[in-house]
Amino acid sequence: MSTTNETENKECNAQICILHGEDEVAIQREVQRHLNERPKDSLAELNLTRLDGQQTNLAELANNLNTLPFGEGGRMVVVSHALELAKSEAAREELLKMLENLPESSIVIFIIPDELKYFKGKKGWVNLEKAGWLTEWAAKHGEQAKIKTYSLPTIYTMPKWVQEEAELQGGKIEQGAAIELANALGNDTMLVSQEISKLITYTGGQRAISSEDVRLLCSPVAREDIFALTDAIASGDARTAMRLLDISLQNQPEVSVFAMIVRHFRQLLTAAEMVSEGSNAEQVRSELRTFDFVAEKLVRQARRFTLEQLEQIFQRLDRLDEEMKDGRTPADLALQLFVAEMARVR
Repeated sequence: MSTTNETENKECNAQICILHGEDEVAIQREVQRHLNERPKDSLAELNLTRLDGQQTNLAELANNLNTLPFGEGGRMVVVSHALELAKSEAAREELLKMLENLPESSIVIFIIPDELKYFKGKKGWVNLEKAGWLTEWAAKHGEQAKIKTYSLPTIYTMPKWVQEEAELQGGKIEQGAAIELANALGNDTMLVSQEISKLITYTGGQRAISSEDVRLLCSPVAREDIFALTDAIASGDARTAMRLLDISLQNQPEVSVFAMIVRHFRQLLTAAEMVSEGSNAEQVRSELRTFDFVAEKLVRQARRFTLEQLEQIFQRLDRLDEEMKDGRTPADLALQLFVAEMARVR
């Protein structure tokens, strides 16, 4: 499995842009950059189509790509969850043929949510690794198609990311406050970006965000609470798990609690994979770039689950995330269902 060069230019200026990775903020910002560069006229919206690979089909994609644009600027089609359109060999061939014959007046942006995963001593991208057919095709069409990877910042680079994000949003944050916010919320860029927006609104953009502001407005879900919740799930203690969830929800919005749980189980799965291959807590700490005490607790908890159980838990979280985003399941109900189901099946 392969990783990307972190210093790589993240702008994609090809006719076919394939954006993948974990950093949803960076991906959305790159899409917005493309939109900002398009002509600003009354016809602009008519030349833009957004599709979801989970809810559309290749025929609809072809129809949008081959429709003649209105006025200047050409057509742009943005496809989220793009790999969902090509689950079979026949679908892949049809999609590549479509790209081969893409009209010059059309630009397509494929978005592929992805995650870095530790596997047999190496760390690599899960979904892009499975899409070798697409990466091989893109490599042969280097001028027409580009693949750009968007990794999450590390815990060491996150404070700098916080300061840069604050500036992009039109505000400023003190270095100490940036460190405190990064330590509290980790490298979930979407969640941190939302918190920065809230902090800038609070300060009115009239001064730099301080550590006091962060403590006042951004009381995070305590990592100890998530460890305790996970222990209760591992023990099959649904009553305790639900009580701990309720405590977390009293202090933080559902989306913040959910993000912390997802982050925790992502790290727990990596720790479990490493432990199964003989790694110790120090190696887990180095791989996850976390603190010693966190790595030690992750290793301890990882031994309470099988790899298969953790895979199933993470898949369930992924499905719930989709249900929350498309409105099928309210966030508070999604969390309650997750905790109740996971504790019951143990």
